[in-house]
Amino acid sequence: MKINKFLVSVIGLTLVATLIAYPVLPQQIPTHWNINGDVDGYSPRWMAIVLACLPAFMYGLFWLMPKIDPKQKSFSKFTKAYERVMLILILFMVVLQIMTFLVALGVELPIDLIVKIGISILFIVMGNYLGQVKPNYTFGIRTPWTLASDEVWTKTHRMSSYLIVVSGVLMLFCAFVSGIVGMSLYLACIFIPIIFSMGYSYYLYHCQSNKKDGIS
Repeated sequence: MKINKFLVSVIGLTLVATLIAYPVLPQQIPTHWNINGDVDGYSPRWMAIVLACLPAFMYGLFWLMPKIDPKQKSFSKFTKAYERVMLILILFMVVLQIMTFLVALGVELPIDLIVKIGISILFIVMGNYLGQVKPNYTFGIRTPWTLASDEVWTKTHRMSSYLIVVSGVLMLFCAFVSGIVGMSLYLACIFIPIIFSMGYSYYLYHCQSNKKDGIS
């Protein structure tokens, strides 16, 4: 409950601050950066309002998912994990918006480094709580095999949680490696846990099915 109140306050303050800052923003604001952290895409100033609404939209999704999920009772079993992931994700979105405004006003920031560090922290936090997530249809590692078996879901999430935390830590180091090499290593740390989770859930389900069928 405290996290919800805190996020509502942060989102509200962000919207108010955006409206106050809107008149002093340039007609074009930066909205995209290349691999080197240089701005290579701009949008009209009104996009600032859209960006300010994105955290509210994300909060709305997190509020809605437990209510529409067929296994909504499962969410009560991992409320803490769910709220912590929601907190870090929305705060990250708010930080991105603040950085966008600062750059638009002429402040020089190492955007690429800040974003990489932010995503790395997201991975560490999500991985730390992923093992607590119970079977549901809207949050977590949702493959055909985890959704088909609670046992596969649990084992996949526990194993993947460790891998995602390790990947997040490695991503922090890779964030400081410049150029295409650094970006390649960084992206590898992102995609390896995703591919592993899918493959591992299939492997577990396959083993489970063979065991039920009496196949060794």
